[in-house]
Amino acid sequence: MTDRGDQRSPATAAVVAVGPAFLQLAMLLGSWWPAAALAEALPDLTGTLGWRVTGLAPPLALWIGWRGTDAPRARRPRGWIYILQRGAVVAHLLFLASGFAALALGASPEVPWTWSVYSALGVAGALAEWQRAGRGLQGTRLSDPALLTAHFAARLYEELPDASISVDGLLRVSAQTADGRSTRAYLANLLREAERGPRNAIAAVERYVSSALEALENAGDGLEGGKREVVPIVRSRGLLDDCAELEIEPPVHDPLAGDLIIVYAFDLPRSIRQLQGTDLGLLEVAPEELGPLAASNLRRLLPRDQIERKPSAGRAACLWVAGGNYESSLLVLPELWQEEAAAVEGDLLACVPARDLLVTGDSADPTIRELMRRMWEDIAASGDHPISPTILKWTDDGWVADESGAT
Repeated sequence: MTDRGDQRSPATAAVVAVGPAFLQLAMLLGSWWPAAALAEALPDLTGTLGWRVTGLAPPLALWIGWRGTDAPRARRPRGWIYILQRGAVVAHLLFLASGFAALALGASPEVPWTWSVYSALGVAGALAEWQRAGRGLQGTRLSDPALLTAHFAARLYEELPDASISVDGLLRVSAQTADGRSTRAYLANLLREAERGPRNAIAAVERYVSSALEALENAGDGLEGGKREVVPIVRSRGLLDDCAELEIEPPVHDPLAGDLIIVYAFDLPRSIRQLQGTDLGLLEVAPEELGPLAASNLRRLLPRDQIERKPSAGRAACLWVAGGNYESSLLVLPELWQEEAAAVEGDLLACVPARDLLVTGDSADPTIRELMRRMWEDIAASGDHPISPTILKWTDDGWVADESGAT
């Protein structure tokens, strides 16, 4: 089961729309008025400058923590970071409360009234940061496979209280409704998301729960999609290794080139569900017919006018855009690459460092292979759905691994 998109609650979407950076700026500005009030009420305790430094410290600590945990190269931030962030929120709110208490007791600092608005926004920012740190704490716990499996099963039971939910093993959960519909979720990819970004782990769980619910909705006749929904997706052979480790049936697939494989899946409204061997019989499709069928469906889903080719400024590399889910799948459409190969001086090279990133280039450019390697390193460090560092070369027989680009 593969998630698709980012489904947020209205409250979360509102916070994202406002932007945490703006709220943190409001926290910094909102400290000015309380600091001035405390400086007037208790001038000998720290002095005006001391109160202002004291007021600015918690927002600055929050900002540093936020930058640290959300940095692209941050890997599995420790839980204590989020605990410190919550401590900074408490310190900020206490500072604001002390400042307003000084105002209530008669302090009248000479600052514009607009600073009170900033202080109010600062309270909103602090509460938003409290929530963000809480998501980080919970997400950190979900990087444990056993806890993640239990949490996913519990969330599925909340949505389906009348269904039978069972944990079939580590990172394996199945559900069966009273009318006999069933689905099984494999959570290896979800675990990777939880490890890479604790703040986003809860949202990732919700996406996988949504995918499981959709699978049950479409499982009435034992088949979630039809022939028109079969699509190709490109993955690395690491997916097959994961299946072997979890002792589960691998999806239906064909080799592509190097360590890349073509996995066949159903394109469903809210998710992409990989085909299993039993699906072929229900579809009445022979294995050798699956590739042409999936490629034909992909052409229908992605007409040429919806495929964007974006040359990278000052470089021979081109980025391909196809809606965010099927960039890597474009590799199975030979007509695209026959045209591209005819337009380059050397060999046409390609790589898919992530599922939504397809890069092509001309081997005549001596920098292209190094550029592709660096793209892979950035993706691997950030953990944004990495696929493979393999560089491919287009030939008359299709894609092959580029020996000069081997890593």
